[in-house]
Amino acid sequence: MWSQDEDERSYTESGGFIRIAVHPTWSAEFFVDVRLNRKGAATVVLYSLPKGTKTVTVLLEKELKQNPCADAKSLAKMLPVQRRSLEANKKMQDLITDFFALRWEPRRIPADTVRLDATEYELEYIGDDTLLFDSDDHETPVVKWAESFLSAVYDAAPR
Repeated sequence: MWSQDEDERSYTESGGFIRIAVHPTWSAEFFVDVRLNRKGAATVVLYSLPKGTKTVTVLLEKELKQNPCADAKSLAKMLPVQRRSLEANKKMQDLITDFFALRWEPRRIPADTVRLDATEYELEYIGDDTLLFDSDDHETPVVKWAESFLSAVYDAAPR
């Protein structure tokens, strides 16, 4: 159980972040960081890859060929990843609150299921506790939450 469940603190009283990584089957992967703020609205940072690049791995391989001795921090700075930052609006804040109320239950996927969309969602929460989640099951509450949150972010993000 999360310590938040025990003393029922809201997320605004805890620091940390939620990271969502989406690895679509047919398009470029993208990432969203939600930086939780103890005293105010969360900051949402969207990371996207340059057109024509499907994965971060491709960018890393290219940079490592040119700079084989680069350390992780300098390598990260070299990557041409686009960053957009925005303050969480009311809808996003409500979804963040919902995140801390999620019940994480495993779900068995029937063996005869064939997925046409194997988009994978990775979610990591680091704060008072650490939680990792990885699934391509679009019926799990965590993936449904991630899709709702991403929808709210893209509705609010400047284009």
